[in-house]
Amino acid sequence: MILSSLFLFYTLNNKIKSEPNFVDLKQKKDSLIIYGKIKDNVSDSFKYAKVEIQSSKQKIKVSKKGSYEINVTELFNKKNELILKFSFLGYKTEKRKVNKELFKMNNMLEINIRLKENNIVIECPTGK
Repeated sequence: MILSSLFLFYTLNNKIKSEPNFVDLKQKKDSLIIYGKIKDNVSDSFKYAKVEIQSSKQKIKVSKKGSYEINVTELFNKKNELILKFSFLGYKTEKRKVNKELFKMNNMLEINIRLKENNIVIECPTGK
């Protein structure tokens, strides 16, 4: 296990304070992480949008600000390619294919999604 010391800075009574924050870098180094934000056409973040991996039961939480993070290491041990689905009620579902080659040297892959509204047409039988 490799530990690295990072410092958190915050202000208290107008003075900058710092304290160490230990992070397990080995876990992050060996993990494949997909992260990003989900927005609409006007750059508003989606609260509680749905992100899922096709053919997987893995649950993915989306924050109130529309950001998400998924550890897909175990899934890539079983498959060579994953399909991520991004959806929100009243918007078109977006799909993205992901394979290991897309990950950068730090094993992180950023996927930001902009969902588009569905056009719903309701017709009345009388034409009114």
